[in-house]
Amino acid sequence: MAKIKIVVTVLLLALLLWKVHPRHIYTALKEANFNGLVLAVVLGLVMVLLRWWKWHVLVKDGLKAGGPKQSLVSLLGGMAFALVTPARVGELSRALFFPKGTKTQVGMLTFLDRVIDLFVVLLYASLGATSRVSPVFRIVLGATMAVLAFVVLRFDWVVRLLRRWFQGGWLGSRLAGLDQVERNLRHVTILKNFILSCSLTFFDLITFFVLLRCFVPTVSFSVVLLVFPLVLLVNVAPITISGLGLREGTAIALLAIFKISSAAAFNATFLSYILNSVAPAVVGAIYARNMKVSFSAQKPAPQS
Repeated sequence: MAKIKIVVTVLLLALLLWKVHPRHIYTALKEANFNGLVLAVVLGLVMVLLRWWKWHVLVKDGLKAGGPKQSLVSLLGGMAFALVTPARVGELSRALFFPKGTKTQVGMLTFLDRVIDLFVVLLYASLGATSRVSPVFRIVLGATMAVLAFVVLRFDWVVRLLRRWFQGGWLGSRLAGLDQVERNLRHVTILKNFILSCSLTFFDLITFFVLLRCFVPTVSFSVVLLVFPLVLLVNVAPITISGLGLREGTAIALLAIFKISSAAAFNATFLSYILNSVAPAVVGAIYARNMKVSFSAQKPAPQS
């Protein structure tokens, strides 16, 4: 399966470079006004801090253990693994940076964190782009949001259901430890994570807007509000490695509706990916390579 996704990624990137000639990409970069690049970098740092904060809120409440540094290391390490996996499933590797005895709990908290992020992306997509898509898409979007909202709001029920379904055996013994998360995690914590995720996605929109204006100074924010949530949504599809090619191709197709060149769309989307995904992942890869800082040798906190 991994080899298939690598092949699909290479083919899709080759198709994009055939459609958007590298010479046009280079010319657009050469002619761009990068005055806004500093602002985009600052926004990228703010987004990392927001990701850290919303992840630490879940860890602190769900485990009643783990300091800010441990949350940051696990977040960046997870982003490093997510960089080379479809649909960012590598985020589940955050559990590797926690002590033995808590990895299942951390994995479940990571799942909740990503579900909330997906719900927020769908929310932005529904607010910004549903007027330009088919009724079938709107129905599917609404149904998916309803399911995700149920999972988030009744997360304790989901945890109990999993423990009941998988009693006994290796998996059952691992899921038995989720009672700590079920008992500790409060609805107010989930609400905090949701609010921070909404803020994070908004900053993501602003960053893309700033980068796109480097190439198209006249573009309006309403265009980004219509297009970028759909780009984020398509990026979730587990088709290519880290969404490469799929994300840029979607941006090119949607921004073409507003007469924005393929080269500008490609460059803005790819630069956004570099700033918001690759740069933090490189830092995380440093920690992932040296597991001494992963806190794996620490003893798990005693359960009350």
